[in-house]
Amino acid sequence: MTETFAATGDGFRLVAVASPSEAVLDYYELEGRRRADGGWRRLEPAATPRLATLPLIATELGRRTLVVGGRRLPLFEAGQGPTRLVLTVR
Repeated sequence: MTETFAATGDGFRLVAVASPSEAVLDYYELEGRRRADGGWRRLEPAATPRLATLPLIATELGRRTLVVGGRRLPLFEAGQGPTRLVLTVR
């Protein structure tokens, strides 16, 4: 699953959620445009609230990678325990 956020001058906004499972998109309970994207389903919400900060947590289950400007930053390393990160826009 992937969540795509846009950073604006005053925070973050959810742009899209993608997953091979339609049930994952249903979990978000958001209205918006749904479409096939390769073997995945993609939801582009009609409207989402602005988030002043974007808290992230990465655990062994549901490992996460932060992708920013083409750079991939792993947020979980085995044996290190959960990683907690809060992003802000400055």
